[in-house]
Amino acid sequence: MAIFIRSGNTEFDIEESGETYILGTSFTRIVTNANGIFIGDGFTDNTLIVRGEILQSGNGFAAIWADGTDTTIRIAATGSIKGFIGIASANTEPSSDLDIFNDGTIEGSNFAIQTQDSTETVINHGEILGRIDLGSGKDLFDNRGGKVDHRIGGGTGDDTLIVDRAATKLFENGGSAGYDTVRSTVTYTLSANVERLVLLGSRDIDGNGTADGDDLFGNGGDNVLRGKAGVDDVSGKKGNDILFGGFDSDTFHFSTGDGRDVIADFTDGSDRIDVSHWNAIAGFNDLINNHAHQQGNDVLIEAGSDSLLIKNIAKTDLDAMDFIFI
Repeated sequence: MAIFIRSGNTEFDIEESGETYILGTSFTRIVTNANGIFIGDGFTDNTLIVRGEILQSGNGFAAIWADGTDTTIRIAATGSIKGFIGIASANTEPSSDLDIFNDGTIEGSNFAIQTQDSTETVINHGEILGRIDLGSGKDLFDNRGGKVDHRIGGGTGDDTLIVDRAATKLFENGGSAGYDTVRSTVTYTLSANVERLVLLGSRDIDGNGTADGDDLFGNGGDNVLRGKAGVDDVSGKKGNDILFGGFDSDTFHFSTGDGRDVIADFTDGSDRIDVSHWNAIAGFNDLINNHAHQQGNDVLIEAGSDSLLIKNIAKTDLDAMDFIFI
């Protein structure tokens, strides 16, 4: 059932379950020192669709305060939410979902979005103005096609940010727990305490890690991946990639179909090369006798259309401990 609300002259709270509330394009609600819309704690599976305007002012309140369980908020292209906090939630249940789909504007003078322990999914094709704090939980923020003017705070939990702009950053405090991921369609550099970068698509773009240990994955194009400091795992995936582990003990991964890659800074006795998914390599003896060739100052390992060039090392310096076969 859909409940259409065309007037914003009276305050209303959502204290039902399983309802859809639609605020029409002519809806304007202006409120001071109160929440614009309140979705009550303990009520489940409600959807709020905003096609009009909610304007809220007054510290400690929000344009939309959503404490309900499994709540969906949709802001249409004509929709605008502005307040001390744009959208807030004090829900402390990790199993509860708060899904926000924004094609309009969410704006907060303190926070645009601020939540606690629920699991948030934010799909932003519009504009979000103000700080974003997703609290704890396994949160997803997809900003492809959208704009934000602040970095995105992931909080604790395993968070994922999907971006099409290099300037869009996921911020994690040093004490934050979790394994956090950025998935990017453009050349991208991770922020501190974000552990994983996955490049998307097939364009020739690059990825950069941090001073901590990172997991870096290329896409279907030709990538340059730089692990920098820390213990890194670097995988170019398909395409002809150039891989840097940086300082510390790093692991480079190469599989059947990964193309023609280069390991630019292999450190013998410290770094390792995982060829356990390179099906043409049967073990160290097979690799060194049938597939590895000295090529000037480098070693070239070839099998079929795939190859791996290890820069600045002698074939005689390689041993089984430099590789992972299982």
